[in-house]
Amino acid sequence: MALEGWYFPDQVSVVPPDQLPLVRVIRGEKIVDELIFGRNSQPRPGVWIRVKAWPLKDSAGMVSGGVVIFHDFTQGRNAPQSFLLGSRVVEQTPDSVVLTDTHGIIPYVNPAFEATTTGCSRDEALGKTPRILRSGLHDAEFYRQMWAQFTHGLAFKGMIINRNKNGELFWAQQTITSIPDESRHLTHFVSVSQDITEFRKKQEQEFQLQLARHVQQRFYAAAPVVSGFDIGGSAHPADETGGDYFDFIFMADGSLLIAVADAKGIASALHWSWHSPGPTCADSLPCSWSSMTFWPGLTRCC
Repeated sequence: MALEGWYFPDQVSVVPPDQLPLVRVIRGEKIVDELIFGRNSQPRPGVWIRVKAWPLKDSAGMVSGGVVIFHDFTQGRNAPQSFLLGSRVVEQTPDSVVLTDTHGIIPYVNPAFEATTTGCSRDEALGKTPRILRSGLHDAEFYRQMWAQFTHGLAFKGMIINRNKNGELFWAQQTITSIPDESRHLTHFVSVSQDITEFRKKQEQEFQLQLARHVQQRFYAAAPVVSGFDIGGSAHPADETGGDYFDFIFMADGSLLIAVADAKGIASALHWSWHSPGPTCADSLPCSWSSMTFWPGLTRCC
């Protein structure tokens, strides 16, 4: 390809004609692994060239020519930058990253490993195995299946209960993948885990509240049977559970009291509707409907 120009590694300064590789070796210089940058007229970022060159001499020791070898080093030049960027990502991620060899020995943990709920410092983890976090709540078969999965090149994804340095349990959403070398032999395993303890606690709390609401609903009084009236009642708290309560109380004179209690300290009311057929109505049609709203206290219904 036609190059627009040769540049020094700063990618700004143009290499002058007397500093071009062939000109230098004709002067008798030897070039060993020097980098130059080539840019053409195409809308491309350019290429990095590694140069090796040496002069050719005749039998009298005079320079008669030169050999120049160019090697495209663009990918090799960018590799350290990509590696550096990847390292920064791992160092800055809020998820815990643990690297082990095939024997489970830890040579690296990222800063988030120390900052999360493990309670272990980097020095305490290096040279150890992930067993330092075992909770004892998973049996040997669980770990056997887990190891069998990622040692065969398959990623393991699952929720694991671990125990931190202080003995407290924490839940981690964990992904473990294998790292092969150029020959496809496994050399390391990397674990990325996210602490989901608070999320699990919230889930458990929501479940308990839903269960409490179900139990509370079952304790509400059933609607009584009163001749000439259809009576019903229900409660629908805004939260899973509430302090509001209602009950039906039959008095000695045969009347019915409705008790509405507000134990939560928040104003509440209970709305009731009933109908009385009356003597002239057909059995299948209500004659009149009545309704009223009850505030906490005792109200005589009928």
